[in-house]
Amino acid sequence: LAQLENADQRLQVSAAEAELRRMQGQVENQERNVQRLESLVRDQHVARTQVDDAKTLLATLREQQESASVQLALARRNLDKTRIAAPVSGQIQARLVSAGDYVNIGKPLFQLLGKAPARVHLPFPESLAAELRVGQQVVLSSPVAPDHSHHAKISEIRPMIASSNRTLDIIVDLGGAIDWPAGASVNGRVITAVHAQAITIPEACLVQRPQGTLVYVVEQDKAK
Repeated sequence: LAQLENADQRLQVSAAEAELRRMQGQVENQERNVQRLESLVRDQHVARTQVDDAKTLLATLREQQESASVQLALARRNLDKTRIAAPVSGQIQARLVSAGDYVNIGKPLFQLLGKAPARVHLPFPESLAAELRVGQQVVLSSPVAPDHSHHAKISEIRPMIASSNRTLDIIVDLGGAIDWPAGASVNGRVITAVHAQAITIPEACLVQRPQGTLVYVVEQDKAK
């Protein structure tokens, strides 16, 4: 997506590489010195203490070589950080930086619209918390596709009530089944119960009487 100015980081990598080569040379030279002293001590031309001191110095040089290798890895990692790559596949929604801008750590540079599976957030009133459960069927619709609806299930219910509007966040994962654009508004109807043998009637058919709410049925031209 972008390349940061990396002259300092490239110099640090070059310096770390040179330091590592220097330590490798010292280690190789000391290894040869230890081998030579070991051959001499067998012929009793040098004292055993000289061999021990040479081996101690070799161990110290190897530790310094390992430290130089770690410093080189850190320098290369810092150099890699100057190349800004997209963490996910997708499209650039907005560019928030221009060539020559000074950026700090944490400053947003691009807004990306990834191709991750779609997810819908449905804010329901907290009074319905006892009626909502993971796995319930949800019928989704959106103004971007008014002639189509999608059936899904509640994937997750956030445990905390939003303090700003006192709502419960219901999450529905859709996978790749819907190509609605990110940020679109969605209407969700949760099916909380199913009555297979129920009879449904228009609300206008309900009649209030002293004994309660009644429905009149016409049989043989008579209302019952």
